[in-house]
Amino acid sequence: MLPEELTADVGKPIQQLTAREARAWLREQYERLSSQSSSNKMPGQSKRAALPEAVDAFELKYLTDAQQAGARLTVKLFNTETFSGRLVGFSPYALTLCLDDGRDITLQKLAIAYYTRAAEATA
Repeated sequence: MLPEELTADVGKPIQQLTAREARAWLREQYERLSSQSSSNKMPGQSKRAALPEAVDAFELKYLTDAQQAGARLTVKLFNTETFSGRLVGFSPYALTLCLDDGRDITLQKLAIAYYTRAAEATA
């Protein structure tokens, strides 16, 4: 904001604001900005989850997209075992992969260090 806009918004020159008035004005601005940004986006809509409450929505979308695409995941466990296969199912607590030999394996998420989606082949 330009100084003139700020003065018009506050109703008097900022030098004349008391600490209480300044805090109240800043709180109003913060609430206004917060409501504008939250009305534009739902949790989980960003490319990466930025807030803890968005992680579940981000992971749900990521895994749903991977499952529908028949994507291959590589899953690394904390004990260093690695599994690769097509994602065939998931829950909040587990991933199920169809391994290359046709067997299905269900891995508990608490044992998973990380998982990655294989890059899509380009034609």
